[in-house]
Amino acid sequence: MDLSLVIRSGRDEKVLDCIGSVDEDVDIVVSTVPDPDFCDLVESTGARTVTSTPGNLSVVSNIGIDAARYDMVFLTDSDTLLCSGCLEAVRGGLERAPFVNARIEFAHDGTRASRLVSEARDFVNSKDLAFTPGLGLDRRAVGLVGGYFFDEEVPFAVDANLDYRIRRNGVPVVYDSGARIVHGTETVEHDMVAARRIGAGVRAGAGSLARMYPDTPESRIGHDLKAVHMGDYPRILREKGMGVLLYQMRWDLNFYLGRFRG
Repeated sequence: MDLSLVIRSGRDEKVLDCIGSVDEDVDIVVSTVPDPDFCDLVESTGARTVTSTPGNLSVVSNIGIDAARYDMVFLTDSDTLLCSGCLEAVRGGLERAPFVNARIEFAHDGTRASRLVSEARDFVNSKDLAFTPGLGLDRRAVGLVGGYFFDEEVPFAVDANLDYRIRRNGVPVVYDSGARIVHGTETVEHDMVAARRIGAGVRAGAGSLARMYPDTPESRIGHDLKAVHMGDYPRILREKGMGVLLYQMRWDLNFYLGRFRG
């Protein structure tokens, strides 16, 4: 299939499971850290590796996309598994639009805390947003989104920055392709660290985008980069229950700590 799978990974051996879930003959690139032993392990599966220094997800993403053999690319992370037919569905979606977003199922370990993380993330990803992991893109469409996919001034919340440019320029995205992935279980502690990093990434992204779109206040852009707002709280309560709402409020607090305090 003329499609490249790009997997972003640290020194995470779960990437082997991700590679093992691929059910199509595609080009596989793992964008990872410069660790020769880990790269050898990954390459023993037949995948290729490219490396960059850790700490900037935009750089990691761009390096992987640039190394892809094909213009049609599906971007995911090492802690995901591809459901059967995922890449075929992405490939079909990219015939219809420059971007395709896979639906994500968030795994949990059965505990209440793990279920809260899963349900809160499920709400975010019920929205039509061009977020990663699980984003298909056609490299030939780069001119439609400002000439680049991921802003290397923005180390976190990198997909929100791209999603903003997609929406701002009216670029079509396919959300109903049938492509699905499963995201591994996350702890509350990890999710709260992610919230603060995303907050910091939104701060950086809003500043960068304000320079690109000087007609829009930076504060407005920052607001639009966040996926969930207080106006969503009634729907969260109605659809997910009080526990998930309280969890989302805690997540939002950590987000704003990251955005305004660094």
